[in-house]
Amino acid sequence: MASAVPRTLSLDDARSAAGEAASLLNAPANVERLTALRSQAGGNLMQAMALAVPAALEIVSPVLAKHGFESNQPGLMSFLFAINMHGQDPVIQQHRAQLMAQFMPGMPVPMAVPPQ
Repeated sequence: MASAVPRTLSLDDARSAAGEAASLLNAPANVERLTALRSQAGGNLMQAMALAVPAALEIVSPVLAKHGFESNQPGLMSFLFAINMHGQDPVIQQHRAQLMAQFMPGMPVPMAVPPQ
């Protein structure tokens, strides 16, 4: 069985994609929607993620598709990995923090991938 080659993004494409996703997630109606879902979890982080991640995925699905990623949770993880490959970049760091705040509230922002 052949393994799938992970999708990658150039730095400029990663900046653009992360910025687009962050803008969608930070739109007032979407912030309100995600906040309400996390509130339903009553402080339970796992429940908050179970409610908020599918909604956040729905919100950013157009960005995933535009940049060649599937609009599902594996596609989202591949997208976040591709962005994280440029994690030393200050613009990426800012967008990544915004994305993680919506996808996994309360979780620390992952360390950047060291340059190779």
